[in-house]
Amino acid sequence: MQIKSLTSGAFPRILGVVALLFYAIHATISIRAHESSNLLWLCNAGALLIGMGLILGRLEPLGIGLLWSMLGNTVWTMFVYFGATFHWSSLLTHAGGLIIGLMGARLMGLPARTWLWALLSLPVLQILSRLFTRKADNVNVAFRIQDGLGDRFDNYLTFWILVFLTCALCFIIFEFLLRKLFVKKVERI
Repeated sequence: MQIKSLTSGAFPRILGVVALLFYAIHATISIRAHESSNLLWLCNAGALLIGMGLILGRLEPLGIGLLWSMLGNTVWTMFVYFGATFHWSSLLTHAGGLIIGLMGARLMGLPARTWLWALLSLPVLQILSRLFTRKADNVNVAFRIQDGLGDRFDNYLTFWILVFLTCALCFIIFEFLLRKLFVKKVERI
């Protein structure tokens, strides 16, 4: 089967449905555990965007979700390593969502400047995190300086700017690596 026929057929949509199913399973378990705040973390939101992008045939949410997942999974792995709560269902959104995102980007491509769109949409995710999550959870560092880093920063704004610039650098590197390794560039954004 040729790649071209896969990009225009039902396969990307099937991948999108699987990604949304992974998110729904994780959402159900998180809600039952009274941890619904988990659903807006960057990595989980990334899996949701990947699924939506594949189902709708839109490269923008697919690309943003993929970069969010790559960054979010890096942070999530460190959190789990250092003792954060682990639910088996988080593997669905983290590993499953990332693999599906990579497959989707391989099949359909990535829009130019995806890193910029991923970066510019972060404040929207932080606003949603402020509106719909508990302050104590500090989802996507939307409320305060990350625990354990307070003595290194004078104020939240300085911390936020550094996090924002670090995300920009990570997104640029991730997009560069994706293009070098296997993803074609699509001029749509």
